[in-house]
Amino acid sequence: GMFHSNLLHIAAQNPNQDVFQFVLSKIHIVIDILSPQNCLLETDRSNNTPLITAIECGQINIAKAIIEQCKNSNTLQNVIAIKNDYNDNILHIAARRLGENFIQIIVEELKTYPETLKKLLLDKNVDGDAPFFLSTEYEAFDDLKFFVDTFEDLNIVKVAFLSTNVNNENILHLAARKKNDCLKFLLEHLDKYPEVFKDLFKTKDEYEVNPLFEAASMNSKKNMQLLIKNIHKLKIFETAISVKN
Repeated sequence: GMFHSNLLHIAAQNPNQDVFQFVLSKIHIVIDILSPQNCLLETDRSNNTPLITAIECGQINIAKAIIEQCKNSNTLQNVIAIKNDYNDNILHIAARRLGENFIQIIVEELKTYPETLKKLLLDKNVDGDAPFFLSTEYEAFDDLKFFVDTFEDLNIVKVAFLSTNVNNENILHLAARKKNDCLKFLLEHLDKYPEVFKDLFKTKDEYEVNPLFEAASMNSKKNMQLLIKNIHKLKIFETAISVKN
């Protein structure tokens, strides 16, 4: 439309789901050229689809209704493949809605599309962050735990954990900076994947720093102790204390 958003974008911001359903059913009358399917795919000036807008505005029921409509009109794959100007997909947006279980609801809706779901989970935004990096960054422990459980279900633990952002930081670099139990949880989980833990320790960020040095730079004695315990267990002390390649 004239302002680069269609009626669905506006309806997606409205807490009243009836308004959204009404617009969805009448949109082909209001906008001659656009079918409901095309409206679901149309983006605003920030490249947000109505689905992204609904999630961003915290309207989870409307987001579910859009996903349902996408399934019915066979446009789901196309709609969720669209990313906004920050290269965020719907899970990046959901990861910023703290304490609202948005990620769980969206993943549940997409369980029958495992390949699409894998792509969403591993997708990186403009900062190179996969959605679960944001949950670690925001110390959203429940969301992080749910992400990791989903990686297990989809058999993508290794590829997800070894992902790095634009600063070449992996998930342990991020968790080593945090005061909550994110790092403890990740390390307990990595017990099952010793080779992945070793590979994570070989990753140096843009300043040649590994996760142990990251914890040290934050003066986090607790996180240092957690990491050293795992380093000892896996006998990779030399790798861990070497800063330069």
